[in-house]
Amino acid sequence: MKIKTAIGVLILLIIVAASATVLIQASPNSPAAQRTTGTAWYTETRVSLDGALGVIRVPQGWNGSLVVLCRDYVAQSDFDPFAVPLDRESEMWLNRGVATAASNYGEGGMCIQRAMSATYQLTRYVAENYNVTGKVYLVGISMGGSVALILGERYPDVYDGVIDVCGPKDYAEQYMTKILWAGMSSTDLEEAFVLMDLAVPSDINAFRVALLQSANDIAAECGGSPDENPAAYQRISPLYNLDFQIPVIYIVATHDSEVLVAQNYEFYIAVRDAGKGDLVHVSPTPLGHLDENTIANLPSTFGALAHRVETGRWLPTVVCFLSC
Repeated sequence: MKIKTAIGVLILLIIVAASATVLIQASPNSPAAQRTTGTAWYTETRVSLDGALGVIRVPQGWNGSLVVLCRDYVAQSDFDPFAVPLDRESEMWLNRGVATAASNYGEGGMCIQRAMSATYQLTRYVAENYNVTGKVYLVGISMGGSVALILGERYPDVYDGVIDVCGPKDYAEQYMTKILWAGMSSTDLEEAFVLMDLAVPSDINAFRVALLQSANDIAAECGGSPDENPAAYQRISPLYNLDFQIPVIYIVATHDSEVLVAQNYEFYIAVRDAGKGDLVHVSPTPLGHLDENTIANLPSTFGALAHRVETGRWLPTVVCFLSC
């Protein structure tokens, strides 16, 4: 009799716990919803996929579409395995009824191949466990822009459109520029920045240290320098992965000291020569790398991309690089 009673109590506790979970996910008055909301209520689920944290957010009144976010570079020493990736950026889409998913990749560094694998795995998880009835978009920030471009090029059957925000296009060029600048004197570096109309770093020494760190992380990702392993650099560089089948908008900051505008121009020419000019369009902005205003304008860029995905036509405001 005691055993039956204990079993009954256990079953009751399970039912109550399950009901409480549903309430936490669905109720706008629950702590979970209030903890992460902007102007829209949403549920949040965290999953661990092969050691990477994935955060899935579904707004109340979800329209069925999904934005998969790709975070930017974080040095391994600064990587927090429990931090929610692109928390602020997620709210932009949630406020518009779009669900979001983002992976922290499970590690820091210039982990582009790991980032692609983790992001694709998270995308498949959401597709298989949620009722995604609308379009699926990739939005990548800085290094995450490279990840988004290559994933979009590689999986046109999974993704419908891509936004790249200030992402590097050629990692061999990234590596060589960082090594060159890190070896320059402070005076020469300042003069170079003035000539290129770039903002001079407030702390040149700290900037030099950061340059070497990211250059070393690129080399670690590729197993050596560009001379030692050129194929590895090409695998992670959008410049060499141009077979786009879906629409892309890439945002170019013309005063970007992290990804020089010349690199984006080279990408534009390569896209044009590959016959993908109608699919891949540029959105220039006279700002620096990941400027707050660039991020704030992402919803309007998304609107232009969604219009192209839905109608097959670009809005008149979407311009080509050569007319910027």
